[in-house]
Amino acid sequence: MRSARPLFVSTLLTLACTPNLSNGTCGDGVLDPTEECDDGNTESGDGCSAFCVAEGEGGSVFDPAHRHHEHLSRMPSAAPGSDTEEFGSFRIKCAFSHLNYDDPLVYPGQPGAAHLHTYVGNVDIDHSTTAESIHRASGSTCQGGPLNLSGYWVPTLMRPHYARGADGTYLRDAAGQPIPTGEWMVIYPVDTYRLDADGVALRDGRGRPIFNDNLGPDIYYKRILEGSEVRPPPAGLAMIAGDPNATPSRPQAGHVMRWNCHDELGRGERTDSQNRTIPRCRPNPDPARIDRLHFGLFFPPCWDGENLSAPDHRSHMAYIEYHEPTRTFRCPPSHPVVLPQVSYQFFYPVTADTVGPTGDTSDWRLSSDAYEVGPDAPGGASAHGDWMMAWNEEISGTWTRLCLMERRHCANGDLGNGFRLSSERPGWDGPGDLVPMPHHPHHDH
Repeated sequence: MRSARPLFVSTLLTLACTPNLSNGTCGDGVLDPTEECDDGNTESGDGCSAFCVAEGEGGSVFDPAHRHHEHLSRMPSAAPGSDTEEFGSFRIKCAFSHLNYDDPLVYPGQPGAAHLHTYVGNVDIDHSTTAESIHRASGSTCQGGPLNLSGYWVPTLMRPHYARGADGTYLRDAAGQPIPTGEWMVIYPVDTYRLDADGVALRDGRGRPIFNDNLGPDIYYKRILEGSEVRPPPAGLAMIAGDPNATPSRPQAGHVMRWNCHDELGRGERTDSQNRTIPRCRPNPDPARIDRLHFGLFFPPCWDGENLSAPDHRSHMAYIEYHEPTRTFRCPPSHPVVLPQVSYQFFYPVTADTVGPTGDTSDWRLSSDAYEVGPDAPGGASAHGDWMMAWNEEISGTWTRLCLMERRHCANGDLGNGFRLSSERPGWDGPGDLVPMPHHPHHDH
């Protein structure tokens, strides 16, 4: 028997549930394709949540008595059908977490074997992380904190460090070129919120987190096939998108990755929105405003339905394909299960400081670029990223059902049910936009 809940809790959870007849009616006792469970009511605490998603150990996270309920807050949710540009989307904000020379997918158990990576989300990922241990992390820099311990990482963006004189001006050689020191500077993705000294989001008079003028990394989960049934990502799923061996002469496809000068593009000053290498972005003429370089990465959404990973961390997943007989896009028959498409949207500050003496981003590169970057071979061609699933499954089931399947535009952690993932995250002392590249544990750079 389900233990009794206070009347106000049951009322709150019942009011928050917004059934959609086209996808089945939650609480009618009939298990529909988009429901994980349906026990004939819209109350939580009995193993099946008010939103027809299976509850985990400890009951429903939407119950105020749950130990992680504090990482949720109330907010008006987007209405069903509100996503007019996509077929249903869910977006969260994540901030920088840490750097290391590890990759638990490509080099498991091998410390320092990889190129330098930039992480957001799970704060503890290193060479030893597994599909099991990732759930024991001490925190996350994503909205919702411990409700989303997933790992998101990409190769680190960097530029050469240049010599300066005693007065701080850049030194130049006889040809007038700035003089590199042989060291590298790391360029961090722009953070999400204004933070206090402990790294906690500052709030306005109404208790809302105060955004930076420049928004930080966005993580999207989308339904990209109209009319498709989307399953929540299974526990333990991991994958890689992009090609670390790509070069400017052997570029990647636009449906996988792209670069652009985000703010120059937005002002209509340029039209190149899908570059395969880093374009030459320049700082805003107004030093009070920060322009950004944008990097987008798109993971495959089609799963083979059996394997949580693969030796290459790719072949168990596939991108959608065009089916000529029906003139529609679909998942290939070899990978028939439609999952939310994960995508990363990273923004890097383009300022006088981050571009240095060149005045633009022409000397920027990724730590994975295994070619000589120059005027005819811009950096960034090897863009790729890794993802490891570690969501609270009641939460991921809720946003899959309510945001994706009901075609809501769920932004800023909106779960589609009157709750959102909170913006608090573990205290962290931000590094600034530009810092020296850490030395490799096995050799100097």
